[in-house]
Amino acid sequence: MKQNLSPFELVLPWLVLVVLLVYTVGRFAWAPYGGFTFDQAGVVLEVFEPGRNGDLRPGDRLLQIGELSWGEYQRDQGRLLFEAVTAGTPVPLQLEREQRLIETTWRYPGFRWAELLQRLNSEWWLPFVFWLAGLTTLYLIRPRTTLRRLLLGFHFLTAIWLAAGSVSAWHIGQSIAVFHTALWLSIPVYWALHFSFPRPLFRAPGWLLPVLSGVAFILAGLDLFALLPAVALPLGATALFLGSVLLLGLHLFRPSQRPEARWLLLALLVSLAPALAMSVAWTLGAPPVFQGGALLGIVTIPGIYFFAAYQTQLQALQAPVRRLVTVLAGILGLLTLATLLLSFGVDWLNLDTSTFGWGLVIAFFSLNLAVLGFGAVFAVPALAGAYVYRGESPATQQLELIANRYFAATLFVVLLLPLAFVSTSLILVFLTEPVTRLFLLALNWLLAVIIPLLSYVPFKRVVEQRLFGLPVLPATITETYVNQLVAQPGRAALVDLLQTEILPALLIRESALWFFGDGLSASLVYAQALPPAVLPTEEELLAWRTPAGPEDESDTPPLRPWVRLLVPLRLQDRQVGVWLLGRRDPDNLYARQELPMLRALAAQTAAALANFAQTERLQAVYEANIDRNEEERRWLGHELHDVTLSQLGVMSMYLDGAVPEQLLALHGEITRHLRQIVAGLRPIMLEYGLWTGLNQLVDDLMERLPHETEILFDLPQVSWRYGEKVELAVFRILQLAIENALRHSQAELVRVYGQLSAQQIELIVEDNGVGIPPEKLQAKPRADSEYHFGLEMMRERAALIGARLHIASTVGEGTRVTLSWQAPPHVVDE
Repeated sequence: MKQNLSPFELVLPWLVLVVLLVYTVGRFAWAPYGGFTFDQAGVVLEVFEPGRNGDLRPGDRLLQIGELSWGEYQRDQGRLLFEAVTAGTPVPLQLEREQRLIETTWRYPGFRWAELLQRLNSEWWLPFVFWLAGLTTLYLIRPRTTLRRLLLGFHFLTAIWLAAGSVSAWHIGQSIAVFHTALWLSIPVYWALHFSFPRPLFRAPGWLLPVLSGVAFILAGLDLFALLPAVALPLGATALFLGSVLLLGLHLFRPSQRPEARWLLLALLVSLAPALAMSVAWTLGAPPVFQGGALLGIVTIPGIYFFAAYQTQLQALQAPVRRLVTVLAGILGLLTLATLLLSFGVDWLNLDTSTFGWGLVIAFFSLNLAVLGFGAVFAVPALAGAYVYRGESPATQQLELIANRYFAATLFVVLLLPLAFVSTSLILVFLTEPVTRLFLLALNWLLAVIIPLLSYVPFKRVVEQRLFGLPVLPATITETYVNQLVAQPGRAALVDLLQTEILPALLIRESALWFFGDGLSASLVYAQALPPAVLPTEEELLAWRTPAGPEDESDTPPLRPWVRLLVPLRLQDRQVGVWLLGRRDPDNLYARQELPMLRALAAQTAAALANFAQTERLQAVYEANIDRNEEERRWLGHELHDVTLSQLGVMSMYLDGAVPEQLLALHGEITRHLRQIVAGLRPIMLEYGLWTGLNQLVDDLMERLPHETEILFDLPQVSWRYGEKVELAVFRILQLAIENALRHSQAELVRVYGQLSAQQIELIVEDNGVGIPPEKLQAKPRADSEYHFGLEMMRERAALIGARLHIASTVGEGTRVTLSWQAPPHVVDE
C-alpha cells in the first residue's frame, strides 16, 4: 500500500508542529517567571504570592520595568522583559494605579510552582488539538478537492495563531509577527471554507480565492513592516469571525442546506459560549479566573466540521453511530460526575478563593463540551466502513473518510516525541544540579526507547482494528487465503472471504470479479461498492480477453474510469476470468511491487472458481439424476397403483369359495406388499404438506415393524409448505434415517420429533439402539456397505437443499440424526 502525498503535504504538518513545540517550550521555559501575569496593554491580571515580592496589585498598568519602558517594549518585538535578571534581584517598576503614578521595587522571584501551575492551567494545549485535526484531515480525508485544502488550512492556521498569540505578550520567537501573519492569512481560508461548507452557496468565479489570498498576503506584509494602523489587526480579527458567521448564516436561506447549516451554526455558538461568557465576565470586572477553561469549548469546532462533512457516511452506518453516541454519552456522564466531585473537593479543600481552584471547575465544565465535540475527530474512523461510489468527477465528490495504515505509526510518533522533547526541555531549563539533571535525562530517554518497544504493536492494533475496522494483514496473505478457502469451500465462502478479510486488509474499496466458465460467457462473481450502471458489459469483457494478456496489468487500458488495475484470472495459461480493482485507500495507488501478490491471489481465485464450477456441474448432474430417479419412482408407483393393484382388485372379484385359503391369503399378502411399495415410491400424502407426508410415512412403517420395536411420532401438526423439492428431500432423508434405525440399530424405540415453522425445519430421528462405532460413522462408503451409502445419500440430499445434517452416535446408547434447514431470506411461504 502506498500513499500519494506531495512533498509539501509531507513536510507541512511537521513544520507546523515545530512551530507549536517552540512556542510551547517558550511558554514554560523561556518566558520569565516574573511572579505576575499581564495582557498586551500591560495591565496586571494576577499576582502570585501577593505582598511577598513587592507592592503590585491586579489592575495596575505597567509603565516601565527596569530600564525598559512599556512603549519601547511594545515597539521592539525583539526585547524581552526581565532580560538577564536572576532570581531575587530587585527591579524598579513604574506603575499607574487608580490614575496615580507609583514607583516601587519588585523582587524578581524566578521559577515558582504557583506560576508554573497557572501556565499549565491555560490554553497551551489547544493548538495541538487543531494540529491533530489537520493531521487527521491530511491522512484520512479524500478526495483531494479545494474543500479538503481549505479544511487543512483552517486547522493548521488556527493552530499557529493560537500558539503564537498565547505567548505574544512575552515576545518569544517573533511570536507577534507569526501571530499577525497567520491571522491575516486565515481570513480568505475561513471565508472560503464557510462559503463552501457543507456545500457551496453558489458557483463562485475561479479567480476569487486567489485574489482574496493575494490581498491577505499584502496585508500580512504591510503588518510585518508596521505600515498598518494599530486598529487594523482588531478589524481583521473581527472580519475573520463575523465574515465566517455571516457566510455560514447565508446557508440558512438555502432550503436544501438549511438543516445542515442550522445545527452547524448552533453547535459553533455553543462551542464559543464559554469564551463569550468569560469575555463578558472580564468586561463586568470579574477576576480572570481561568481563560484556558473558557477556551476548552473551542475544541468542539474540529469535531463539528467532521460530523458535517461525513453526514452521508453517518447515514450509511447507523449501528456504529449508535455505538459512538453511547460511548460519548458514557464519557460525558463520567466527566459530569467528576465535575461534581471536583466542586465538592474545591469547597472541602478551601480552594474557592483560589483562581487555580475555580479554574479547575471551569475547565471540567468546558471539557464536557470538548469531549462531545472533538471526540468526533477521534471517532471519525468509525466511518471507515461506509464507502459509497463517488462517481467519476472529482468536483461532485463529497469529502469522505479513508483508511490509512501509515496513520497509526504517525499518530504514535506524534504522541510520543513531543512528550520526550518537552520533558527534556523542562529538565534542561529547571534543573541545575548536574547529577540530578543527567540522571533524569537518561531516565527520560530510556523510557522513550522502552515505551515504544512495549506499546507500539498494541497501539497499532487498536488504531487499525478498533478505529478503522481493518483486518490484520498477514505476512503470507496468499497462504492464508488458500488455507481459509480449503477450510470453507464454496463460491459464497470465497466471496465472503474476499469482501470481509482480503480486500479490507489490502484497503481495496471498489472491485468486481468475473468468471468466464465455458469461455463463451462472463458471469459476475461479485461487485464491491459499485452500482450496476458502472460495470462493463459482458461483450466488453470478452472482447478484452486475449490469449496471452498484457505483460504488465498496470499498463492495461481501463474498461471504466473507476478501474485502477486489471488483473486476469489464469489457469494453466488459459484466461478464465478477470478481476477489476478500483478505489484503494489512501490514494488509489497499486505499487508494482504488489503485482506478484495480486497475481498470486488471482491465480488461487481462478483455481478455486474452476473447482467450484466443476463441483456445481457435478452437483447439477447429481440433482438431475435424483430428479430422474424421483420421476421414475413416480412412474413406477403410478403403474403399480393404477395398473397392477387395479388388476389384483379385479382378480379378487372372481375368487370364490372354491379357491383355496392359501391362495386368498397369498393374494392379500401380495396386495398389501404392493401397497407398501407404492407408498415408498410415491408418497401421495406429501402433496398435502410435509407434516402429513411424514405422519403417513411413520404409519406405513409401523405396519411392518417387528413387535419388539416402536416408533414414536412426536411432531406438532402444522400446515406450512416449503416447496416441492425441499419437502421431498426432507421426506427422503427421514425415510432413510428411520429405515436405517429399524434395520441396523436393534432399537426398542425410534423417536421422530422436532419443530416445523414458517422459515425453519428442525427434525430429529433418535433411537436407543446399539449405536454406530466412530470409525464406521466417518468411513467413506464402500460397495459392500449399504448402510454407509445410505448415510452418504442423506448428506448429499441435505446439501442439495442447503440443509445441515448432523449424525451423533454413542456405542451402546443409540444414534441421533438431526436435520436443520433455514429458508432463504427472500423466501416467505405461507
